[in-house]
Amino acid sequence: MFVIPLIGKISLKNPPVVTLAIVFINCFVFFFFQSDDREKHIDAIEFYLESGLAQIEVIRYIEYFKSQNTDTDYLDLSGEIDDDTMGEFYVKMMKDKEFRNKLKKGEIISIQDPEYEKWKELNNTFEEKLNSTVSSRYGFRPSEGKPVTFITHMFLHGSTGHLVGNMIMFWLVGCILEFGCGRALYTGIYLVGGILSVSVYGLFNLGSTTQLVGASGAISGLMGAVTVLFGRKKINILLFFGIIIYLKVPAIVLLPLWVGNEIYQQISYGDISNVAYMAHAGGLAGGAALGFISWKYMDFSKEDVFEEEKVDGVLLLMEKALDAIGELDHDKARDYLNEILVKKPNHMDALTRLYDIEKYHPEDPRYHSITGKLIPELSKDKENLNKAYEIYNEYKGLVKQQRLPLPLYLKISSICAETGRPEMALKIISVLLKKKADMPGIPTVLLRLAEAYKKKGNKAIWRKCLQVIPAKFPASSEAQIAKRKLGN
Repeated sequence: MFVIPLIGKISLKNPPVVTLAIVFINCFVFFFFQSDDREKHIDAIEFYLESGLAQIEVIRYIEYFKSQNTDTDYLDLSGEIDDDTMGEFYVKMMKDKEFRNKLKKGEIISIQDPEYEKWKELNNTFEEKLNSTVSSRYGFRPSEGKPVTFITHMFLHGSTGHLVGNMIMFWLVGCILEFGCGRALYTGIYLVGGILSVSVYGLFNLGSTTQLVGASGAISGLMGAVTVLFGRKKINILLFFGIIIYLKVPAIVLLPLWVGNEIYQQISYGDISNVAYMAHAGGLAGGAALGFISWKYMDFSKEDVFEEEKVDGVLLLMEKALDAIGELDHDKARDYLNEILVKKPNHMDALTRLYDIEKYHPEDPRYHSITGKLIPELSKDKENLNKAYEIYNEYKGLVKQQRLPLPLYLKISSICAETGRPEMALKIISVLLKKKADMPGIPTVLLRLAEAYKKKGNKAIWRKCLQVIPAKFPASSEAQIAKRKLGN
């Protein structure tokens, strides 16, 4: 049985960087560091079987087996043992952890044994070949318990299928926690869950020389944390046991379901299974405990990562508008764009595209209207000031008579001054001084205009602009600034 929680909150602006990084590390290690592990392992096994080492150990195992079991009279060691019997007891021997442990300690083939030297030499060669693989050096073995392997084992995999299966599961569960509880806590749960998983596995397999590799235990830890932290959330899950079923259930249901499945698999298959189910159960329980601690004692604020994404109405309208523009149906596109501007009056893309439509009809009042909206919106961002000027310059060249709101010309004058076009700014401000000299903001624009001419080295006009301010607006704060500048 296989259970997968499903989410869809992945954004290019906020990608699951930790999840992607861990996937990359696992893939990089497998394809670049473990690329020849399989060949090296096959070479070691072939040596074991063909060098005579297997026969030495299997015969000793049959003797050991006879000493441990009754009704084994059928096993006659006086003559040559047939291949079928050798094969049968080779499989049993590899699964007999107690025998393998005693063999390694020298309790089965002692130094007094006539074949000891031969066995020792062959065994050393075999161990060297076996330990030349990355998985052997950095996989977790309960019998050794190397500290570094508590971490390294979770970034190693035994096969491409093993890697792909784990990474798919990790992607699904990992994204939930990365979005749901933050990157730091999520990374901690992954690492600690992996450590706890092999710790539990080691307790149930004391003395085992079999190496454990894979991210499964760490992923089980993430699953445990998800079920606790999002236990009351309704989530979509994919359930597979021969057929695929989609269900929407509280996340807490996943915890007993997962634990029950792992325990059932361990009891049912035991040593026959190649999967470390107790490691999975340990990781799951550890992750659940970490999730509980995070929820109970830390300032944890989770997002609604299981909620279905709301459809963005503006985005849909923009897609329709673009389709209409592509079909040259400007009337329909105009309707969609105006609908967007009702929802979001400052939507820059909608304003720009509507302007591009209306400029083909420069005498239409709608062209004047959209120009009057687009220029001030562009001017809010300094990076768009040149674009704002270009829009005005284009507008000025297309229309026979300008019909923009008078205060907007003050804004345009300021834009011209700030973008290094003081001559245009001076023309506009001169007209405004004649038409509406009391317009708020003129003194400020005159100061900017003066500075623009100063940058160009024209001190005569700089002085004239400053002199106008105290003459026309004596009570303004800008008048005091202008006097100080003129005094200098």
